[in-house]
Amino acid sequence: DVCRVTLSREWSNAAIRSLVSSKACPHEGRNCTYAISSTPYKLSVQILMHIKWNSQRQAIADAARTMADIGLVTGTAGNISARLGDDDGRDLMAITPASTPYESITADDIVVTDFDVEPLEGDRAPSSESLLHVGIYQRRSDARAVVHTHSIYSSVLAVAGIDLPPIIDEVVVYVGGTVRVSRYGFPGTEELADNVCEALGGNKAAFIANHGAVAVGRSLDEAMDICLLIERASQIYVMANALGQVTPIPGEYVEAATAIYRMRNNVTPPAPYHDTGYSDTGSDVGENH
Repeated sequence: DVCRVTLSREWSNAAIRSLVSSKACPHEGRNCTYAISSTPYKLSVQILMHIKWNSQRQAIADAARTMADIGLVTGTAGNISARLGDDDGRDLMAITPASTPYESITADDIVVTDFDVEPLEGDRAPSSESLLHVGIYQRRSDARAVVHTHSIYSSVLAVAGIDLPPIIDEVVVYVGGTVRVSRYGFPGTEELADNVCEALGGNKAAFIANHGAVAVGRSLDEAMDICLLIERASQIYVMANALGQVTPIPGEYVEAATAIYRMRNNVTPPAPYHDTGYSDTGSDVGENH
């Protein structure tokens, strides 16, 4: 017979690494003499997927600590995920857990779930905003990572209900144009996910009404960079308004740059957005307040 132990949550990452490096199974504290190549196919697949997921779980944990270190969140606020997949073709994601301080988060804390938010790996409960991440992945095939922050200036605009217009070039080139405020939805609900996806459209960032900001990317690094960009642009916008003057980018440039953004990101023009009712950034940028 071959070893028929199944990969379980009790196995530590160190045990998995030992299994792969030594080609011996360390289950139940005993050394198994059967090589990995002799194990059942299903177990081999599970092991390989665990290793594959672990690198992405580590990247999310690292990004979560960075997010806290640079002040995009405090405590356990905000969340990060990355789209995964397995050999069965299922849609999966790895996401930060609920109620876990980011300063001490590790790869083992990151939860792998399917799109019904059923945990497949990890012992903690997935983020309370998991439905938001699932909603974005289901609507945006280009999204490989989602980052949700509670950064100060982005949250200021989200609370004020004021869209961030394309006041600096990067907002058009990298985000796709105006960062819109969603309609309000109660945290953790499908309503919030639907409203945020509506505000997001084909762009890479949106504000969550009375809550914070969310960004998507083709990679985790890109999603984090977008969060930093819209936070800096939001600060510039708030401070320029305090001085009494915001000068918009010429409309013809915005139109041309937006077309380039859509072409590079394979994005079709979004359907008309249903405004929050708070503000209108469509005409005179300097008069939003």
